Amino acid sequence: MAEPTGPGVERELRRTLLWEGLRVCLSRPAAVAAQGNGVLLLVALKHFEAGGPAKGLVAGASFIGLMAAPLAVSLAARLGLSVSLGLAGLSLAGAAGLALAAVSPSFGGYLAGLLIGLPMAAAVAPLVTVLWRQKLPDAVRGRYFGQVTALAGLVGIASSFGIAAWLGDSVAGYRPVLIGLALLLAGAGLAASRIASAPIAATRRNPYRVLAWLWREPRFGLVNLAWTLLGLGNLAVLPLRVEYLAGASDGLGYSPRMVLLLTLVVPQAMGFFATLGFGRLFDRFGFVQLRIAVNLLFGLGILCFFSPSLGMQVAGALLTGAGFGGEAVIWGLWVTQFAPAERTADYMAVHSFLTGLRGLVGPILAYELVARGSLIGVTHLAVGLIALSALLFLGILRTDGRRSRAPNLDPSGRG
Repeated sequence: MAEPTGPGVERELRRTLLWEGLRVCLSRPAAVAAQGNGVLLLVALKHFEAGGPAKGLVAGASFIGLMAAPLAVSLAARLGLSVSLGLAGLSLAGAAGLALAAVSPSFGGYLAGLLIGLPMAAAVAPLVTVLWRQKLPDAVRGRYFGQVTALAGLVGIASSFGIAAWLGDSVAGYRPVLIGLALLLAGAGLAASRIASAPIAATRRNPYRVLAWLWREPRFGLVNLAWTLLGLGNLAVLPLRVEYLAGASDGLGYSPRMVLLLTLVVPQAMGFFATLGFGRLFDRFGFVQLRIAVNLLFGLGILCFFSPSLGMQVAGALLTGAGFGGEAVIWGLWVTQFAPAERTADYMAVHSFLTGLRGLVGPILAYELVARGSLIGVTHLAVGLIALSALLFLGILRTDGRRSRAPNLDPSGRG
């Protein structure tokens, strides 16, 4: 069926892109800071001298929110909220948590604030996907998503560079940084509230019953299994980049400024260009082909980054940035190519939950393995998991190819 067109539709599209672009850009600095290689972990390491399990919680705090995504979708649906109001509420709650972390004098208060704020901010993931499916035509969704994400990437680069310059060789000045992140996240919530959107479809009484789609639709389950292998490898290694560069005992002892440049600024600069390219590719190719390519970028990036050579570390940062640029598009939109429209929120809630699970378990497991073995050994194990994931996606791609050539079969794999 043809997409509706006309001046009114074009005006609404522009309005949606304006406010959604503002929302994404304002929330980007907090998202970058919350990454497993971001400034929030650096503060835990350098200022509070946090131990292994605590470091894992800081690195994985956002992933708790992804695990709560089915609950967030269900709660918003029961309250009769539109998608955009659900986004707004979660963003404002996330801002409150970051403000608490900023004003708390102890590590316990800092950690509590992060464990409130970061999960709330991350739980928006399935709502974002539903919003983009509601408001953007299929033919241009990837291109516009790539452009908005790339613009937010520039904001992330600027914020990372600004934070690195502000902190210098010490993290003692982290409190104003967190206050600024909280204010920006609150602004993102207000921007979300300006987007017109439909209510969220009603869900089952138990929000986690959506996990049953993993075995009710075997192809969906296999895709998520392959994605889980990738995530365990990639997300486990993410905080180890900071450990490797900043560690005084078995690391390289780089300054906070140098660590942030290599783990955030350089990857995000590369990710800006990669996001634009992958956004256009998403509209032309299936997500499985792009998923395999991004796996290769991540694997090569890890091998290069964990090298004593600064040149190889820069190369690894560039490859990782290209990978995350592609990942931003694929992760956020793949369900729009895969799921029936009425199941978009359910499928993305399942995918978000599994991402949260592996993102939370991965860093904690990685720190435990490092304590019992070697950091480099853990990175090699991670590359092996990413390679195995790529092989599974290659098998899915070949199966899809056979289905598309067979008569009377839907090449999407749903019929």
